Amino acid sequence: MRFWERLSRRFKRGTPSGELVLGTAYRDVFSGNSSQSQRQIVLADLAANCGWNQVTLPENTEQRIWFNEGKRAAFALIFTHLSLGPADVEAFENAVRHEAVSTNQ
Repeated sequence: MRFWERLSRRFKRGTPSGELVLGTAYRDVFSGNSSQSQRQIVLADLAANCGWNQVTLPENTEQRIWFNEGKRAAFALIFTHLSLGPADVEAFENAVRHEAVSTNQ
């Protein structure tokens, strides 16, 4: 649980070293050779980039709303297969909020 709280301090998004950490984490996760911290980095990045905790405003076009809901549905499918306790879910949600803020800056 503590790792979720420190997630965004592990690398700086948009920097060469940060992108290397993120790219390595994705590669290792999907090749089946990842550490717990890499899995957490990828999960938080997916949540932030899928708009898991964001709202699509009504002034968007219908196609944009469908697209955003599709991204959220894809992440929800992944998330439903995880076994996280309530404390981990809460810590994850806080990390995702922080990641979403850093992604949108």
